[in-house]
Amino acid sequence: MRKFCRHLRSPIAIIVVMFAASGMACWTCNAQSMAEKQTGDDYLRRAFAHLEKLNTWECVAQSSKAQKYLFIADVPNNCFRFEHKSTRRMAFVKNPQGYMVFTSDSKVVTKATDPKLLELSDAKPWDVRILGLGAQSEKEAGFSVDALREGISKSKFVRFEKPDEKTVKLVYEEAMGAAPPLIREYLISLEQDFACLGTRVSYTFGGNNTELSRSSTKHELLHGLWLPVKCEHFQSDKLSETIEISWKSVNGPIDPKEFQVEGLKVPQGTYVAHQIDGKAEPVLDHIVGESKVLGDLSDVRKASDQSRSAKVNWRVLVWGAAMAITVLLLAVYVVSRNRS
Repeated sequence: MRKFCRHLRSPIAIIVVMFAASGMACWTCNAQSMAEKQTGDDYLRRAFAHLEKLNTWECVAQSSKAQKYLFIADVPNNCFRFEHKSTRRMAFVKNPQGYMVFTSDSKVVTKATDPKLLELSDAKPWDVRILGLGAQSEKEAGFSVDALREGISKSKFVRFEKPDEKTVKLVYEEAMGAAPPLIREYLISLEQDFACLGTRVSYTFGGNNTELSRSSTKHELLHGLWLPVKCEHFQSDKLSETIEISWKSVNGPIDPKEFQVEGLKVPQGTYVAHQIDGKAEPVLDHIVGESKVLGDLSDVRKASDQSRSAKVNWRVLVWGAAMAITVLLLAVYVVSRNRS
């Protein structure tokens, strides 16, 4: 023992012991970090599992921005319908045959096998299930549950906290290149089947943390599931949008017609056309309420223009003939007056 103690007095022995101790400390720290990350990832996995318990639904969402949304979905059958109403109506549908979009002022339902071929000028379709776990920017970007999961998976786990016995907070960091990384926080409920009660996005620069956005979501137990019924979004600490959701159907049967032209209840005379990649004009399939017609939509528009032109020409002819008769009658009247 005395020999061992004498060896410890040598500089080399001291350095070896210090390296061993620091290595043990690092190993212990890494083991704790890995265990904490696994626990945090497990909470996040459960939060997404909570969202995916919703398989079919129909609901309406009212935004404080004078916008109204309709959501109808049948996830097992790969069907989704999203409608946005403000100054006009826009409907987007996904079904096993492809995609289609309708806007009330165009009076055309356009189908395509690739959604990139469709024009979505009013709003990007988003999944109502992301309310709570998704930020306002992710809603406006048209995120689905899968897109949200993929985005979070690219972030670095930082830590998890337990603010109280009812919730856990997960903290992730998203690299932003040369800019300070974004810090994303998720507040998960342990009482409401791991529903996400709120999010916060911020960044730290110069020792100061600046909040960019946050959200707060209220859930209610409906049809055996904790579903979002009210979501408040804040930007720069100011309320930017409130969304209230009314659930009509949850995990019940959905009529397949809801995802077809027939279910959109578009006006009679609406064109139904296919947008084909590489073709400038859609190919007309049929006109709602009329017999089936095939051809380019441009040909139909030209025919319509020619019909309107023919009507205009007929009116001009009638007007010209009426004027000619009037002039003739005046001439007869003048001649008869002169003779008398």
